[in-house]
Amino acid sequence: MKKNLIIFLSILLFQTSLYAQKKDKYLFNTFIFGTSVTSIDVGMYEPVHEIVWNINAATSVGKRFFVGVQVLNLFIKSNYFDTKLYRISGMFTQFSLAPYSKFRPFLELSFNKGDYYFPSDSYNPENGLDLYYVGMGFGSDMPLSFISKNLFFHPAFVFYYIEGKGAMDNFNQYIIGFNYRFGKMVSKPLKKYKK
Repeated sequence: MKKNLIIFLSILLFQTSLYAQKKDKYLFNTFIFGTSVTSIDVGMYEPVHEIVWNINAATSVGKRFFVGVQVLNLFIKSNYFDTKLYRISGMFTQFSLAPYSKFRPFLELSFNKGDYYFPSDSYNPENGLDLYYVGMGFGSDMPLSFISKNLFFHPAFVFYYIEGKGAMDNFNQYIIGFNYRFGKMVSKPLKKYKK
């Protein structure tokens, strides 16, 4: 199951690169660096405080596609144990729904590996795990032009299916952060007029 899942997602994530090289002239034109810090209380019985610091970088591989890498640092704290650090890292691809707009809504798919798992019937996250996460979500980049033309407010939500775990125990992440873009923005090609 793991091997098939890895092969399928690898093909899906990198097919965008192949598409871009054949169809578009946007390959590596735009680079995005983003970060977010979010906080939530989790756990059914006793509140457990979860802080997620996400760092990511992506590049354009087509008019509508971006691919990138991300690292999620999860700081987990409770009255019953000291702060524990967990990590989830992997690759993602985003499909832009409005490629020519400064406001960029998108759909996201990712494949990740990490060690964070918090069973719904437990007081503590489990330790020493080697898990795979398939992420599916949506979000947007909203321009903050009054500060900088390259700075964007970045709200998003991602549902992570943890391979081999029950539906109740999967990991959800809401994202409130900022993205900074470098390079050329995707813009409409100029129309050629017939004489």
